Amino acid sequence: MTLNEIELDVYRRLDYADTPPVSVKNRIDGFINQRHRQLLASNRMRLLRLATTTLVTVPDRASYGLPYGCARISRVMDQDNGALLTTQSYEWVREHNPNPQNVTGTPEVWVPLGFSPVATRPIPPVIPALWIAATIVPPGTATFTLVLVGDFNGTPGQTFTLTPVLATPDPMVRKAVTLPAGFTPSDVLEFSSSAPLTGAVALFDADTGGSLISQISKGQTTARYYRIGFYPVPSAPITYWIDYEREILPLVDPYDEPLLPIDFHDIIALWARLDEYEFKSDDRWMVTRSLVEERQRQLRSWVDNHDAYTLTALPPDRYRPSGKMGGLAMAGPAGPPGAPGAPGPAGPPGTLTIPVLHSVVPVTISTQNATVDCTGADILKVTATTTGLTIQTITGGVNGQLLSFIAASNPFILAGGGNIVTPSSTISLTNGYTLLYDVDTWRYVS
Repeated sequence: MTLNEIELDVYRRLDYADTPPVSVKNRIDGFINQRHRQLLASNRMRLLRLATTTLVTVPDRASYGLPYGCARISRVMDQDNGALLTTQSYEWVREHNPNPQNVTGTPEVWVPLGFSPVATRPIPPVIPALWIAATIVPPGTATFTLVLVGDFNGTPGQTFTLTPVLATPDPMVRKAVTLPAGFTPSDVLEFSSSAPLTGAVALFDADTGGSLISQISKGQTTARYYRIGFYPVPSAPITYWIDYEREILPLVDPYDEPLLPIDFHDIIALWARLDEYEFKSDDRWMVTRSLVEERQRQLRSWVDNHDAYTLTALPPDRYRPSGKMGGLAMAGPAGPPGAPGAPGPAGPPGTLTIPVLHSVVPVTISTQNATVDCTGADILKVTATTTGLTIQTITGGVNGQLLSFIAASNPFILAGGGNIVTPSSTISLTNGYTLLYDVDTWRYVS
């Protein structure tokens, strides 16, 4: 059901006109959005809000803003190196290195940095000039407020509040934001509008091209991004897939739909009707309440009995190694029996188990029928100097070892099979092993 269909269902069952007074429409829409948010905010409904976005890092840029609507991040996956990143707090990064910008390389940790009006912070943190423009038209009529902090005549930490305006007659043409003389901004503290926008308005750091600094999205009054940091700071472009939970945005446009399964959209209409009965002190709320409770039981059953909607924890061995991790102390063997009525002495101490984590081994092949060594590896990142080279022999493998292949450059071929992107199901190698393809890994079998 769309927002308009939910509204009409409520109006008609309450015996209201299809176009009620504005005060009634606003009240019913408030009930609809309040109940929509409450239904989806519970931990049980989290997986109904999942989404995935792609992020490509920029060398020496430590933090990034995710698309509008991200409530929190679930997982960050390195697509170039085939691993999940671990997560640590901002305090952890500061304790390990007060100036993480000095530590660069391939990130092993992602850090949640909370919300900010900034999508991209420049490197270094200086914004010599800003431009404003609409990115979706029409943007709507509003007054914009921009609060900046920076250096003013040699004194850092000074703030200024500006009211930039869009270009006319074409608001999509970038217009320079007039900055006070002697002021060099380093960060954006606020970018907001006086009314919800019918389009989107953004700030850029160049009159053409450049980076998007901040944007107020359609239907919103303020710029807000969920920011993520990486440690070490990326030294090269890396592609990440980021699983996140979407914010529960208000239903505004007539064709907006709830994030609930379509078979349960009517729950929102029932709740809105119940709220209106309560507002009117109408006794029919009791009957409606029983209908609401029954439909909510059905929704909970639908979620609880669907395996794909059951939250499970990832095993630790799916993460990229970021240093040694402690395991569990295993109990030692029992000591010898004691005398009757007395306990025996304690057995020898147990051993400390260290989980085995991903080990990425870089390999370069430059000839046909190449030999590669996979000793101690479960991921081989293969750089082929030209397209179509073959791997004929793999050494160092043991029976049952999991082995993933990643093409770092140029497609290559495993002897007996097709391109690495579309391999055959079974690959026989000259050293007596067979590789069986299973989803995204190759498994040695003797």
